[in-house]
Amino acid sequence: MISIDFRKLLAVLALCVTGTAFAQQDDARSGGLEEITVTAQRRAESLQTVPLAVTAFSADELQKQGIDNIKSLTERVPGLTMGQFNPGQPQIYIRGVGSNVRGAAEDPGVIMYIDEVPIGRAQGMDIDLYDLERVEVLRGPQGTIYGRNATGGAINLITTKPTEEAKFGLEGTFGDYKTAAGRGFVSGAVGDNVFGKLAVSYKRQDAFLINNVGLYARSFPTTSAFDSGSLDGTSSQSVRGQLRFTPSDALELNLTAYYSASDADSATRHFFIGANAAGARTGTIAIADHILVPGYADDYRNIFVDDAGSYRAQASGANFRVDYDLTPSVVLTSLSAYRYATALAIEPGLGSPALSAVRLNNTTAAQGVGFVFDGSADYLDKDRMLMEDLRLSSKGDGRLQWVAGLFYLDQKVYRNETNTTGVKVRGAGGAIVGAPNNSLGGEEQFSTAKSYAVYGQGTYSFNDKWSATLGVRYTEDEKDFRGIGTAGGAGTIVSNYDVRARKSWGATTPKATLDFKPTDRTMFYLSWSEGYKAGGFPNLAVNGLVASTPYDPESAVNYEIGAKTEWFDSRLRVNLSLFTIDYEDLQVLVQLVPAGSPPTVAGTLFTINAATA
Repeated sequence: MISIDFRKLLAVLALCVTGTAFAQQDDARSGGLEEITVTAQRRAESLQTVPLAVTAFSADELQKQGIDNIKSLTERVPGLTMGQFNPGQPQIYIRGVGSNVRGAAEDPGVIMYIDEVPIGRAQGMDIDLYDLERVEVLRGPQGTIYGRNATGGAINLITTKPTEEAKFGLEGTFGDYKTAAGRGFVSGAVGDNVFGKLAVSYKRQDAFLINNVGLYARSFPTTSAFDSGSLDGTSSQSVRGQLRFTPSDALELNLTAYYSASDADSATRHFFIGANAAGARTGTIAIADHILVPGYADDYRNIFVDDAGSYRAQASGANFRVDYDLTPSVVLTSLSAYRYATALAIEPGLGSPALSAVRLNNTTAAQGVGFVFDGSADYLDKDRMLMEDLRLSSKGDGRLQWVAGLFYLDQKVYRNETNTTGVKVRGAGGAIVGAPNNSLGGEEQFSTAKSYAVYGQGTYSFNDKWSATLGVRYTEDEKDFRGIGTAGGAGTIVSNYDVRARKSWGATTPKATLDFKPTDRTMFYLSWSEGYKAGGFPNLAVNGLVASTPYDPESAVNYEIGAKTEWFDSRLRVNLSLFTIDYEDLQVLVQLVPAGSPPTVAGTLFTINAATA
């Protein structure tokens, strides 16, 4: 039996209506909604004529709705969600499809593009949204024009270009938890046919969590974390500079350089009280904290840590784009990009410092305990990417609109993920004094990935009502991998290894769409498309054999029927879609526990291919 919650259904339909009604603004029709222009198919066209499921937001709508990061975007886009295991590693999903893998030789299933340059690592996607002309969210596999591992979908961020006339803007926001944010820009001519722009953004916010460790300072004399103010929260800074050259009517050059940095406390968590199969409470951290702090379990903001850890990320890069009109109807575009990003996370507190405080407080539950479990889970991630996209595309309003190109990407990733576990002992006066028996484990990963593709897509209008789109992309990916594993800590590695491996994959991903426009304000479309995501090598493998054994590529086939309509003199816009996606070899991160193991066995993490989904 199928159960339908009609309140949720109405909410989803409402989001479908409003979620697609925000994008670049053209002249508004008298008394109606503004015309919407997007470049989801690498050419400017009305959203209501694009046979794709797209949600778009203009700069004005981003500001009005307070959308300044990916998390706030997910709250306003149907089907777009984001989880976050720890700072800097967002897990973005569209229509329920994405990825939670994080290894050096592993790729996300939803790709973010900034001015058509892919951000191929999840560590670089949780960024501030500022100085944008619009944001476009494309649902479903994008296997032809975008192609690069976008089996779940794509998020396009399009920045504003330097203007010919002088412009500037500045705005600020203040709120609780000592929130402060500001951003501004200045734009205008800097010479003959040369225009420039500088945009900056800054944000900070204190932590939302409440650290209770200060209640028991005698047990932690070496820490300064004695109140909630010691949790620094988050801060970020970004700057982007652009130059636009127009030496002739046929040639335009755009150069962009940027830098961003963000800092945050690490993944300090509230531990809930659980129960094992026998009904006994489990989890020493939760039990100890619960005993010490009245109402601890009732407020999820409560934490109990002597070290909140830290997270810092930096990214810098440059893009160079050339658009040249070879003929009045053909444009040559070259997009070259370089990006370098680092992320460092220090995440202490795998054990329970509260146990020492329990003993000092003479709580009978921990009498006689002379040690406290200790641990840390840290990672360093470095990513260097080079990219070139060279393409030809049509120009004008002819019956045939087309684009064809070549794509190349070279990416090097280094990741060092470590964890420690052991005990700290209590000395004179109850202070924790030492960390004997700490065991270090983890893995260093080195990955070089190269991707080559040739693609093409064309749309032919038979008449004013009927159009058809055909596209295809052929992609080859190759990855060179090295993994150095060290057994120990609280990790899954059981034996040391140093392995190397190499693997190549290839795929052809076609697309076909038929659309029908019975009136100027109504369109129906039927679409079939395929997507592809390269294979990879698992992270933190249990041994050398697993580390050097690749998993297969992921493929997706999307069947979709949709309608885009406007009503009451364009005062109401309703866009709907019905889809089904068939996946083969879906890449999933799973935790395997041997059959019959007791509840305390954590199991081993693997990235494997599911059969179908």
